[in-house]
Amino acid sequence: MLQNVGISHLPTFPPRRIIEREFLYLVTPIAKMTTKLADSKGRIVLGSKFANKTVIIEEIDELEVRIIAAAVIPERELWLHKNEQAMATVQQGLAQARSRRFSKKPPNLKAHKKLAGEIDV
Repeated sequence: MLQNVGISHLPTFPPRRIIEREFLYLVTPIAKMTTKLADSKGRIVLGSKFANKTVIIEEIDELEVRIIAAAVIPERELWLHKNEQAMATVQQGLAQARSRRFSKKPPNLKAHKKLAGEIDV
């Protein structure tokens, strides 16, 4: 059974230094560190804010891992995120749709199909 042990009193990361009015202050970053107990299979519960989310587990070294919330882009849609012009066109179309600005004539599907066949994705 996994259990949340509590909030740690240990510092999170090395404190950052801030220079203010010629004085050097050590400021502890605003980061929450909790202590959890892994079960016999090495599992821990991340909590409800990570529920149903994809995460990246970054192994810093043998004793340290970093958990980062992630968004995954389907491979078939990756081209759009790599093509700035196409992404700008899509964003423009979405903005127009949100403001209820629609085309007055239907799209020419034959021309669009021909153009799509010519584009090297």
